[in-house]
Amino acid sequence: DVNITLSDNRIEIYDADEEDYTQHRPVVSQTIDMESPSGSLSVYTTNVVVGTMYKAVYCLGATILGVSLPFEFVDHPVSVTTDKATYYLGESVLVGYASDINVMLSDNTIEIYDAGEEDYTQRRFIARQWIHTKSPSGSLSVYTTNVVVGTMYKAVYILGSTRTSLGVSAPFEFVDHPANVS
Repeated sequence: DVNITLSDNRIEIYDADEEDYTQHRPVVSQTIDMESPSGSLSVYTTNVVVGTMYKAVYCLGATILGVSLPFEFVDHPVSVTTDKATYYLGESVLVGYASDINVMLSDNTIEIYDAGEEDYTQRRFIARQWIHTKSPSGSLSVYTTNVVVGTMYKAVYILGSTRTSLGVSAPFEFVDHPANVS
């Protein structure tokens, strides 16, 4: 309510149960570099657990000026597709991904798993390709020779270090490449 300059302060995101901010264990901290006494700030992080409640804390140096109501991060769907359902051994899988909201999706991965795999924290993928673009949609080619003919696989969009799946493709398989005999 007071017209004072509040630059060089920060917004920090904490677990909603946290009460002791002196330990400085935020999930993310974003410096505020504006001269206005009010405004908004976008804070981006993949360092959250989906389904966990968090709160934003406004810090003026070591003083807490305000705490938000609790909020939750939820999965946002990313559609994941492959260009076909059957691949020959040695062929790359072209994987497309698209988000319905405009968020940065960099430093995440597309991973190829056995179609029955549900636990992505164990990292039992047969191939992985990093996404290095900030675009909410795109495609990339994933190559692997670590497949079993006739086994069904899927492409999974994995969110950063959280190992959370944001999207899964339809199943696909690898088959023997037909020999060209003349």
